[in-house]
Amino acid sequence: MFGLSFGRGMTIAYFQQHAARLFIAGDNLDCRYARTYLRQNGITATQYMQNNLSTLYEAAEELVAMGNERMALYVTPANYRLCRSLTEAVKELDEGSRIVWFGNGLGMNGTSLPADIAADGLVLWEPEQTLLRLAEADDGWEEAVGGFIPVSRFTAWSVAAGKAVSQLDGEGSADTRLDRLNGIWEEALKQRWPVISSIKCADRNGYGHNIRTHSKERFSEDLNLALQQLGPERQLSLEGFHYLAGKRGRAAICEALEASRQLTAGYSAEIPLEWLLEQSEYTRLLQAGITQIIIRIPLTMNKLQFNEAFQLTESLKRTSAGVKLAAVLIDETTDILEGEAENTAALLTLWVNEGLLQAGDVQLDIAGLAPDEHKVPVPESIAAFLQRYLRQEEEQALINGFMAYMTGQYPHQVLGSGVKHIGYTEGEWNQATVQGLAEYSAINSAILFEHNPVRVPSSTDTMYAGPEGVWKRENEAYLEWERQSEQNSYYLSNAHQINRLGEYEYELQLNDFLHMEPLEIRQLQYSQAQEMNVAPSGRAPRFQLLNLESVEDMDRFLEDVELFSKSGMFRYAYEIQADLMESCRWSGVHSCAARQLPRIFVDGDDRISPCRGCAVIGQVGDSLDQLLTQVSVVSEEEQLLRGCRTCEIKDSCSKCSFLPEYLNRQQYCELRKKHKLLHRYMQMVQVFKGLSKYARSLQNIEVHELRVSLPACTHLWRQPEPHMPVSTAVLETVFLFFIGEQPMLFHAGSQKLMKLNEPMALILEGLMSGAERTELEQELMTRYQVEGEFAARLVTQALGLFAKEGCLMQAARAV
Repeated sequence: MFGLSFGRGMTIAYFQQHAARLFIAGDNLDCRYARTYLRQNGITATQYMQNNLSTLYEAAEELVAMGNERMALYVTPANYRLCRSLTEAVKELDEGSRIVWFGNGLGMNGTSLPADIAADGLVLWEPEQTLLRLAEADDGWEEAVGGFIPVSRFTAWSVAAGKAVSQLDGEGSADTRLDRLNGIWEEALKQRWPVISSIKCADRNGYGHNIRTHSKERFSEDLNLALQQLGPERQLSLEGFHYLAGKRGRAAICEALEASRQLTAGYSAEIPLEWLLEQSEYTRLLQAGITQIIIRIPLTMNKLQFNEAFQLTESLKRTSAGVKLAAVLIDETTDILEGEAENTAALLTLWVNEGLLQAGDVQLDIAGLAPDEHKVPVPESIAAFLQRYLRQEEEQALINGFMAYMTGQYPHQVLGSGVKHIGYTEGEWNQATVQGLAEYSAINSAILFEHNPVRVPSSTDTMYAGPEGVWKRENEAYLEWERQSEQNSYYLSNAHQINRLGEYEYELQLNDFLHMEPLEIRQLQYSQAQEMNVAPSGRAPRFQLLNLESVEDMDRFLEDVELFSKSGMFRYAYEIQADLMESCRWSGVHSCAARQLPRIFVDGDDRISPCRGCAVIGQVGDSLDQLLTQVSVVSEEEQLLRGCRTCEIKDSCSKCSFLPEYLNRQQYCELRKKHKLLHRYMQMVQVFKGLSKYARSLQNIEVHELRVSLPACTHLWRQPEPHMPVSTAVLETVFLFFIGEQPMLFHAGSQKLMKLNEPMALILEGLMSGAERTELEQELMTRYQVEGEFAARLVTQALGLFAKEGCLMQAARAV
């Protein structure tokens, strides 16, 4: 939080979308301008900051607890639904709270704002001065004052707003009023605010939505201060550069940029297509150090515009080595003419074929969307271009969440802030209890509707652009869930479908997002695992999941574990390629996150379980505290009955308290004690799975080429005596393995992967097996026929390297 206060100050909040449909409470330049201006005029301004948002109600409680009855929410098309729900939640908690919405250009699109929003009003323009007037006002916010309109006047204002916008056709009027809002970057450096990789050139927040700019002198000062904070390795985004319609204004900014370009990795800016058509203008932009150009292309262009843009292609090709191009499609008309959209599609196709542009770097401008607009139809010709050239756009954060939901493996940093995933295992929710989900759902949560036997969702072919900045395809099931959630005053963050296609085949649908390729899932019981790579479609599915559902599955799984424990090797590719459902149960200490309830499963009777197929802990309608208490009670009872605190494997067992029907507590404990390296097996599977994605040396490696060093199974060091206790000197987070004959070291803590030579690997294996220094030196002398002094130096060097990399326990570092 910035500037925590109690009294008649103002709290500012901006819910920033950091990935599609996922938010943090962050900061931006508009908030900083407002916050700094309020403070300069004697008003305490507090910025709500939170990287790990919990439930909607907890966020509302935190806003109220900051002590300011006046709040300003920064609203964008992406966060509109969240701000609307949060405003309602704050008002429920504290009727005396006054909440105003503001945002860059928000007032321009107010005609579509519903009159029943819970906010007290809307800032139309001059947000800094307007928020100051509202902060200083002693009475209510019932009257429209300069730059502010109360919610009661929305209907009357909408007509005037439409006129105000129409007056700005063409260049609009510009002034240097931004110079009056000084001290932003000085304050950022003084208060050590988080780095923002952007600087403001201009905005449309002037009176009547006129353009506000900086003078060249003031912009230069801000630029130098911004670059001090940013550092030379990062690119700086020029906000509002495309508003600078006059050449003199652009030239002044370019001069300032060019003078400081050696202090940055370059600048990024949106540039209208017509500016680039003039060669001298394009050259000036390049000389200024603009290395990423986001070209603002009309969504529909006539033949003359197309021909002019076609001529630009050669200039772009000559400079493509030092400039990254992207495109944002601007809808400048009220009626989209398909014939003219074809010209735009033809231009995009040309540039993609020439290697100037990637289809994934083409977006539709959403700045002009009214906040409550969910999607904008894409012309057929543009849609055809995207379908031809667009590769699968990964919503990686949502996919990571899906895998956490299926495996139970959640990063520790996301725990304890509400339920992340709610699974409806029978396909549908109970409309009568939807509102109760708000008690559990984190703001960034997702509901997963697993195979639905009642209704199979269908899709149309129409493509849309959504306020999240993603392409969408209308999905009837999703629209129905969204409608039901709004009827029940429930903020639906994400709703995914797991649709059954066949006996073992499923398809994952993320919200109503467009998937260029289906997200296929193949799910088998572990006893069927050898059939994993035999897919009916002839290609491996995107997700391969193995489930332990029976004693037969467990026996097969433990056979693979036992072979690994004895040989350090894997028998089958599926062990690494597939993901084990509920793998948290079989992993190491702290792997079980059930006590924090990152996920819950709801059956057809609204009964809640913390894990798939385990005991019920409550019912939809119970409070989150009740569920957490019940989980904690069951966990404590189970660990007490099992004697976990004094167990021989207490430091390597996940201590799962919620077991499936085919397994009781005695069987679970016996299995874990018998297979003491089970946790190491699960760790190595995860290590290889991760490295195969990001390390070139591990891509396309056959499973039989991998060998893992274990305390009781070495490949260079002499094999330890069977059943002899091993006192390892190497940390659990350090993994030594071989790709063929090449030793590799991976440190999970530092995420560092290193190649080792054979003597270094031999020494590390010896340390894993508890060898003393003298034993290490003797083994080197015997194996490599070297003198004792040379062997001693090798050991010293190895110990120094391993200690430096944080591989050794404290006692071993002193050897």
